Amino acid sequence: MDFLRWELIARSKLFKAIVKRGLAPTLGSQKIIYRRPLKIWSKFDVVLESVGMDDKWVYHIHYFEQEDEVKAVGITRALIWKRDIPTALTDIMKEVGATEKKVPPSWVLSLFKEDKEIIQIANQKNYS
Repeated sequence: MDFLRWELIARSKLFKAIVKRGLAPTLGSQKIIYRRPLKIWSKFDVVLESVGMDDKWVYHIHYFEQEDEVKAVGITRALIWKRDIPTALTDIMKEVGATEKKVPPSWVLSLFKEDKEIIQIANQKNYS
């Protein structure tokens, strides 16, 4: 899924705007739902849909299709940052001419609602 987002950036005006600022697009979270297995070495298509953004995150849905059937769905959120500091996405999008603000569906936002808490809980566990 990361490769698709990088390709999308590389083929758009975003690449120039990101590189000139010394920024890095970074995956923040991803969720994958498997309906049917994608067998190793089997051919499948991935369709990427950009479903919205806010001031920090860009949200995408990846549809893994094989034999005219969706076998899996991946939902991701990514951000652009420099030295561990998220960058205001709005400024970059204005620079490349993307002025329309598309709000992600509520079900997508709800998938990532507890991410910070999950990481905090994991950091409190003692694995040794």
